[in-house]
Amino acid sequence: MEKNIVFIKIFLTVFFVLGGTSPLAMGESVTYSGVTFPLGDVSFADIVIDFTPGSESGESDGSAVIGPPNGEVGPSIIGAKGDVTLGKGGSIILKFTNNFLIDGEGLDIYIYEYGPAVEPFKVEISKDGIEWIDLGVISGQPTGVDIHGKVNSGDKFSYVRLTDPTSYSPQNPSEIGKELYYGADIDAVGAIGSEQRPDSDEDGIADDDDTCPNTPTGVTVDAKGCPISTDSSCTACFSAIAPESRGDIASGTVPLTIQFKDCSYSDPIAWHWNFGDGGVSFAQDPTWVYSKPGKYTATLTVTCKDGGKDTISATVEGWDTPQTSCPVSFSVAINSANPKEVILTPIVPCPHAQAIRWKYGDGFEDMYNIGLGSPSDPHNRLYSDYGTYTIIMEVIFATDTEIASQNVRISPSSTGDIPSYNSVAQITSNNLGSFTVNNAGDVYFVDYTKGTIGVIGADGTEKVVTSGIDRPRSPVFDSRGDLYVGSFDGTIQKITPDGTKTVIASGIWSPQAMGCDADDTLYVAGGYDGNIYKITKTGSITNIPSGFPNPKHLVVTQSGDMFVVNDKGSLIKKISRGGVSSNLVDLGKPIKGMTIEDQKIYVSYDDTVAMVDLNGKVTPLKIGLDQPAAISVQNGVLYVAVDGGTVMIK
Repeated sequence: MEKNIVFIKIFLTVFFVLGGTSPLAMGESVTYSGVTFPLGDVSFADIVIDFTPGSESGESDGSAVIGPPNGEVGPSIIGAKGDVTLGKGGSIILKFTNNFLIDGEGLDIYIYEYGPAVEPFKVEISKDGIEWIDLGVISGQPTGVDIHGKVNSGDKFSYVRLTDPTSYSPQNPSEIGKELYYGADIDAVGAIGSEQRPDSDEDGIADDDDTCPNTPTGVTVDAKGCPISTDSSCTACFSAIAPESRGDIASGTVPLTIQFKDCSYSDPIAWHWNFGDGGVSFAQDPTWVYSKPGKYTATLTVTCKDGGKDTISATVEGWDTPQTSCPVSFSVAINSANPKEVILTPIVPCPHAQAIRWKYGDGFEDMYNIGLGSPSDPHNRLYSDYGTYTIIMEVIFATDTEIASQNVRISPSSTGDIPSYNSVAQITSNNLGSFTVNNAGDVYFVDYTKGTIGVIGADGTEKVVTSGIDRPRSPVFDSRGDLYVGSFDGTIQKITPDGTKTVIASGIWSPQAMGCDADDTLYVAGGYDGNIYKITKTGSITNIPSGFPNPKHLVVTQSGDMFVVNDKGSLIKKISRGGVSSNLVDLGKPIKGMTIEDQKIYVSYDDTVAMVDLNGKVTPLKIGLDQPAAISVQNGVLYVAVDGGTVMIK
């Protein structure tokens, strides 16, 4: 039988609040770094609830973030600066004890982040420290966030969690070496959208947090508003050992026997245990049996040599029947406002799961204690790059761990509406390179090494149309059925249906993609001079700057608007018929092929074929393809060159 020792650590918030809690009255508005806080200095976070420094943080307790910003920017060395470095993967949870964060006019919360590099961090807010609202990954000096639209009207928040989302990477190479530690450097967190919390006895603890009301004036209190000895010299700590526990809560089937082990330090002299079910003990390391199912709060109060006291609590849980696991799964949704963010919702159909561990497939993972929430609580993950990731969910039960996984595609699309491009047929040919398709569905392709143009008929037969072209590339049909092909020697050749070749232009160095408008004017991307060549039916040629040094992909609308992509580029640039250039959309991945039909652009990239409308909206049509490259469309059917042949997607 597995044993798990659950260590419970106290966070001495009393030492993080101005050396013990004392009243902090609302003052006049204050301004720091050009940001005004209407409630004055009470607007700033008062308590460090939890600080988990990441690797290479160099921090200890996180207390430097409490109160207003002091603007002390310096190396990330404890005691040598006025901010807190999160560290790689680190996080800090803060609480407003004198005020609430609310949705006001304009920006509502400010985070002062200092240091020689602007580093990102994830911001979340909570009413109770259990359920969190994700405000996203942001950065700046200082950073302001408007929570409007993300919270309900009248909501009041007490907690803020900041998390380092990625490895540190200075934006400017000259910054390297100037900062000793990784992660954002947080100086202060303030609520500009703020409402003061009532504190009737003026002890610095708001009434809704004060478990000891009517404290006399001048008495120092702890984080719960209860009087404490200010010279306490010991710290409470304990672990709870339960045979069936596998998560962060000591738990098991009733009657549940738990061994409580004291780990308090600095020489306590007395121990008082309250087990939460009416039972008490004065032993240092008691054993207690819970006879009824339920969740209980076990509390240890230690007395120090100097008469001071310290207290810590933890939750234990007893079950009514032995708990077994069950098959689990999870759903995945894409944030329509940010396609790099996914919402993961566990599906756990049986009770008493103890914890969930998420592995995101990008090197990061999280573990959540279900005792602080529901197993069906959704969880957000923000990825830094587009791609396909294997997400693994491990649900920990008392007896074993159940695992579910999914491959999730993160792409630039902001919609989940996928057209019916899912019927796939294979056209086999080992010679397919760049190609185009005529109205009859015949695939015309170039053989770069042989210098030939071939065709695969709709019936699957293959033949050579013409030969003798120097390294042909980028075939395209005009409305009359004539085929145009570029040549390495700089010529553009027209090939009629009977195979007759005619040179219509020359001197275009390494021509790349081509397209035609409604007038059958031909447009050719010059691969090495950055120009687009406009060739009319009369033979006149006009040069149009593409805005790229090596334009590789080009499509043209019926009205003559051009869309062009640089070699190995991800940005689609629009050039209007009048020559006005603008950016359409950046897919974040190198584009391998591009074609157009009915005002819709189709592109291939990574393992995906997607549709891009003329406003830049991206809709993936097919994913999981094997190295998709050249692409053509005819009458609503897509033809995509993949490794080993061409896939026809209807």
